[in-house]
Amino acid sequence: MRALIAALIFITLNGCVSAPYRDDYTTHVNTRAESYDGNDLKFVLVDSSSVDIRGIYAKDDTASSSPMMYQGGAGLVGLLAQIGTHASLVNSQRNKKLSAAQEKANGEISMLINLAQGIDLLALLEQTDSGLSSQVETSSSVAVVNIKPIFFASRAMDRFSLNTIVWIDGSKENDKPTYQNLVQVFSPKLSASQSERLANGDKQLLSGIISTLLDTSLRIARADLTGKYADINTPDKTYLVEKHFGTKVVRGAVVDQTCGYVVIRDIRSWFIAHSTEASMTSASTEAACARKQHESG
Repeated sequence: MRALIAALIFITLNGCVSAPYRDDYTTHVNTRAESYDGNDLKFVLVDSSSVDIRGIYAKDDTASSSPMMYQGGAGLVGLLAQIGTHASLVNSQRNKKLSAAQEKANGEISMLINLAQGIDLLALLEQTDSGLSSQVETSSSVAVVNIKPIFFASRAMDRFSLNTIVWIDGSKENDKPTYQNLVQVFSPKLSASQSERLANGDKQLLSGIISTLLDTSLRIARADLTGKYADINTPDKTYLVEKHFGTKVVRGAVVDQTCGYVVIRDIRSWFIAHSTEASMTSASTEAACARKQHESG
């Protein structure tokens, strides 16, 4: 009976605090004892080389649920079971609300999603020397870095961002990752003419934006894995980062400045790169800067 009660308490508490599942976020993990050499890293796309681009929506996951009258006649076990069931229902409502909001946001940029379908990430980055690949031959001298890039675009198609989930698997099949993190890159705001070009189906412009965001995220991940940021212990400060829904306060420390981007390592150890430019220049210029920085680094 005690075991049953303990299990029900765990289920109840877990149901009460669980957040809706989000595949574009991850927790930071780092159990490595050493840094890698840059030549030992190979970035591998875990899903496919196609572009996953989604619309932006406000992350309001509050669920309106009618109050539940708990029946006390069933005792403590019955009461805990009722609370757990209620928490699960509320969590399910949150998930459905977020899912519906994402579908609506995707519908608002459906033209952009269709335009991105013909873009191949491997082909985009083949000239950047980023080390990106769709697969890696088994080799003890190569550390396979798995990446899952998810792009986001505003309804007005004037702001883009990228969440890249990065991880290195453990040595055995069922081992936990030895490294795992999130790299976020926020582009400058596009001009009205650039947004209009995207609305008119300018695939070259979209390809340039996507290439710059992804290459920037890979360079940040590589810098972290090779120990470039390891000795940076400056005190955390408060920064204002321009995001899709205005400005957000980020607490952390600046670890890098490159290609018009300031890279912040926040208190969760995520890396957030936001542009210092008021507006986006040509995508080709941004990509050229990224290549130059990669070669010099």
